[in-house]
Amino acid sequence: MKIKEKVITTLSILLLGFISVSAEEVYLSHNKDMSQNKDNEIPIRVDFDQFDKQLRIDFKKSEDYTIMVSGPDGLVLNGLINTESCQRVRLDLKPYEEGDYEIVFYDNAGNIVDGSFYLKK
Repeated sequence: MKIKEKVITTLSILLLGFISVSAEEVYLSHNKDMSQNKDNEIPIRVDFDQFDKQLRIDFKKSEDYTIMVSGPDGLVLNGLINTESCQRVRLDLKPYEEGDYEIVFYDNAGNIVDGSFYLKK
């Protein structure tokens, strides 16, 4: 009975490890005006979870952002987010086609932060 418990525990740990590493950070970059200031941190973190097909966006700074996500199907999301009331956004991409996707953020000062990721089916 103890061997069976060890096998189940080991498999559970391996499965949890697989699920946790399936999310990858989406590399974001500034537009050229922001990148000249080397101390300027990107105020947004984006992770894409291939397993759940979920895009998670975390905002580190309270500001209004226009967000656009586009892919093979065209525009997936186009909207204004007020981060004072919403610090985290999740976007379910299960209904969308496999392919390359781009995410772009615009703030009120005209700064642009963008990145891309690949959705596997």
